[in-house]
Amino acid sequence: MLDINTSVKKDIVVIELEGALDSHTALDFKRWFDEKLHEGYRSFALDGLCLEYLSSAGISAILDVQEHIRQQEGVLLLFNLSSEVKALLKFLGTHEKLTVVENYESALEKLGQNLRPKVQAQITKKVEPPSDVSLVSPNELKIEPSAPDQVKASERPTPVKTKVDKTDSGRQIIECPNCAGLLRVSVNAEYLCPNCRFRFAYKKP
Repeated sequence: MLDINTSVKKDIVVIELEGALDSHTALDFKRWFDEKLHEGYRSFALDGLCLEYLSSAGISAILDVQEHIRQQEGVLLLFNLSSEVKALLKFLGTHEKLTVVENYESALEKLGQNLRPKVQAQITKKVEPPSDVSLVSPNELKIEPSAPDQVKASERPTPVKTKVDKTDSGRQIIECPNCAGLLRVSVNAEYLCPNCRFRFAYKKP
């Protein structure tokens, strides 16, 4: 079991690990850092004072987390490591890959000298289909069958030129090249299928 206790000091996330960081807890450990990075934090100080057990899988997890943080232009350092943990890091040849300081004060000072401030949280925006695109029920109209030698729209790569039927409103009814769902369109443009979220270019025949 691994408990992760945290506090924030001037955009620096201080993490106290309590318990065991091993193959059973490594995945949760990495997911926790993914969430903090998603929230915008970029400076991390890892406290190992209450860490009771650290396995090779746990060390690999720390290295993976450190690399992920670096890719996000952040920094991670460790402090309050026991002599046993330091000896293990040295034995495995990983001590030079990690930034280790002695105590809490040293960690805050080192991070403060080159602080990576918190950035705006990453927000996944929902893409809405264009206003002139709507799904059409197959029961709304009858589509004329394609000629035997004609390739189906779902088998063609984008951009596509699709056989259409006109509706009373003057719009065209086409098939999505990805899911074959029916869409109502009006002009030559790029469209996003509301059914499968596939983007394609439409050109009137």
